[in-house]
Amino acid sequence: MLAGYAILFIANVDLPIPRKNRTWQETQASKPRQVEKPETYNYVFKFAQRSYGGDTSSSVVYIYGELIRNFLKTLTREDGGPSFRANEELVSVEICKNSQSILLIADNFCLFLFFFIQNRDDLKFIYHRRYELAAMQDKERAQSPAVTNHELIFEIQAALDLIDEEFSDVADELSSLPEGEITYDLLWTLFPPRSFVTSQDTFGQQLVHRVRATRYVLLPNGKPEYFQIAADYIDSNGKKTGFVPVIMLQIPAFRSSRLILQLRHYPFNLRPSYLEDRGTLISRADKVLRLYGQHLQEYQGHASRDPSNPQANWLNNYFKSHGRIVLDPTTLNRVQPNSRLIPHIVQSLSDLTDDQKLLVNPVLYGFSLGDKMWGAFAVTLLHDVEWNDNIFDDLVISDDQKQFMRALVESHSTSGFDDFVRDKGRGLIGLLAGPPGVGKTLTAEAVAEIARRPLYMISSGELGSQPESVQKGLDTLMELAEAWHAVVLLDEADVFLVERDDTNLVRNAITSIFLRRLEYYQGILILTTNRHASFDPAFKSRIHFYLDYPDLDVDTRKILWRSFMARSAASGKVTVDVAEHELERLAEFPLNGRQIKNIINITQIVAVRRGIPITCEGIRIAMGFSHHLFEAGIAS
Repeated sequence: MLAGYAILFIANVDLPIPRKNRTWQETQASKPRQVEKPETYNYVFKFAQRSYGGDTSSSVVYIYGELIRNFLKTLTREDGGPSFRANEELVSVEICKNSQSILLIADNFCLFLFFFIQNRDDLKFIYHRRYELAAMQDKERAQSPAVTNHELIFEIQAALDLIDEEFSDVADELSSLPEGEITYDLLWTLFPPRSFVTSQDTFGQQLVHRVRATRYVLLPNGKPEYFQIAADYIDSNGKKTGFVPVIMLQIPAFRSSRLILQLRHYPFNLRPSYLEDRGTLISRADKVLRLYGQHLQEYQGHASRDPSNPQANWLNNYFKSHGRIVLDPTTLNRVQPNSRLIPHIVQSLSDLTDDQKLLVNPVLYGFSLGDKMWGAFAVTLLHDVEWNDNIFDDLVISDDQKQFMRALVESHSTSGFDDFVRDKGRGLIGLLAGPPGVGKTLTAEAVAEIARRPLYMISSGELGSQPESVQKGLDTLMELAEAWHAVVLLDEADVFLVERDDTNLVRNAITSIFLRRLEYYQGILILTTNRHASFDPAFKSRIHFYLDYPDLDVDTRKILWRSFMARSAASGKVTVDVAEHELERLAEFPLNGRQIKNIINITQIVAVRRGIPITCEGIRIAMGFSHHLFEAGIAS
């Protein structure tokens, strides 16, 4: 071995790319560091500094060590460094946006050129790799003498010496801080590229992101404003699962030192319950992955809708969702291609590792059937659907009608519904007629429960009053229904059913549009009407079943009162203390089913609040407050 220098600081060099009006100015050079080295080359690193006059200067780092250079080439921008590419000639220029630097590489050395950098930001990516470098060196030293690569050991030592030289003050400051605390200026040491950082979404769910880069942001007056962490995470757009572009996290500037665990964001591995949280997040990610695609779920809680414009405040776009939702980002992409809900995947992944599962976004995208709105839903508030197999028992129709309808619905998908024309006539169309509150909506709900399908309810008024809007609305409605195999309840459908004549061309056009769409609809469609109008003959031929609901009689109302009371008692929240003769008295009130349901609901709310059972007296009071008692002409 010959004695030589691993690191040399120089002050006057010639740049490969000359620039006009820029001249080198001599600065005092540090003494070369002398160590034992292989005889292949003289230096691993060469440093130089160039001044442009005034306070503007740049630094140049020549990396002559081939082995350490090869290691640096493996670092990508995700590691916080520039993109290293080997080139035969010194012609490649790569812009590193985060550090405002460029990298020039020749086949025998690489040149790392800093433009207008007054600090060491562009060397931090090497600092963050110090433990990896030390481990490589220890591993090489553990080899047998015959195979030990002394040049690699030498070059790694040069890199470690460089880190010690440039960041000795950082080590001193960190060691002087109380355990578990950090200063604002040293925040960057907590977040190496590819490390995991904690966050929280707007639903209160814990998040983990992967750090890509960090920087300090200043106010216009030059004072610190916040520390910014550019990070990414994993999501799905329905077609691909993978990394989503950078999300920006911020830690506001602060004085003195602060507990790391009190920061808005901090390293995930510093959490006191790290191992427990890791297991919880992996299990949560498994649930998210299972729900990628199209799924029907129950949801109770806040969701976020698509912001109306790019400047909209996300916090103003919440809605309280309840009931069933259809998770289906693929259909959302198709019907609303400009939606800001759906993530843009930049790097697709297949099977995820446990570490990658930590990064999975715990939010899924779909359609709230009750709110008729696309949104983003927290996975922690999603639950499997609990189907009500006994719902047919609540219908106030004959047992023969119940059995016939159940058989018709259950066999629809396999019974060979078809027409002579391909894809025509495969739908199952039903019409329910009768006054409000007699069970038409409940019948549609029962059909959906038996068919194990979503129920999409919409009124004719939501489709518009002009032929163009009706056609557009029907196209969207039936596209969604067919994609989800949903049961559609089109309420107050009279405008579509009325017989055409020569006096109302707009209504005729609407009826024609509706009839044409029915021809090729392949799902289950239930229409309701409150009156027995004169239906168009063409529509009558497309109906598969028809139910006419009369006004409720005393016996039917008694069944409904008993049914709703039993449902309240089954909830476990309240008991019911209503005698048979009181039930008979209640059944005499000429109320419809919806009114009875509402009265029981408000009676239950008050009874639960007061800790008392549901009684006939409580029901009478609720009837008075809801004005049903007076509408029915009943004296108190």
